[in-house]
Amino acid sequence: MKKDFSTQLTGVDGEPLQKPKTIPLNEWISEMKEAAATRDLGALNQLLDRMETLKKTPVLTMKDVCIEALIIPQAGDDKLSGDDKLGMDELARKIFNSGKETDIEAKDRTLILKRLNKSSYGTVTVYGQVHRMLNTDKDSSKKKEK
Repeated sequence: MKKDFSTQLTGVDGEPLQKPKTIPLNEWISEMKEAAATRDLGALNQLLDRMETLKKTPVLTMKDVCIEALIIPQAGDDKLSGDDKLGMDELARKIFNSGKETDIEAKDRTLILKRLNKSSYGTVTVYGQVHRMLNTDKDSSKKKEK
């Protein structure tokens, strides 16, 4: 079944979900204090520009959460066979390199959902959207409309 992994995920309010921001806050604060103590306006402006850049966080997509679910280690992964690990790696690469739509088998959908449920993105909102997207057959919905 073909799936569009570039689909943006949204909150229950319909607003796009953002990728988590990674801010080295302690480092940033230390540099800010040092620049302020030395009254280095150039350094202060650079630090403020860096903070503005971090605010412009990209939107979270189905591709992001599915790849993370496949490649981030989870409890019990040490018991997986080499073939299982290779299969997850190949699926993650297939999704990463996917264009508009990628063909995904039923066993792959099951694997993604199982791992997503245990991942940091396994929240109700994200899991629900990915589940619906992976289990909706666009061709069958077109047939129902006719």
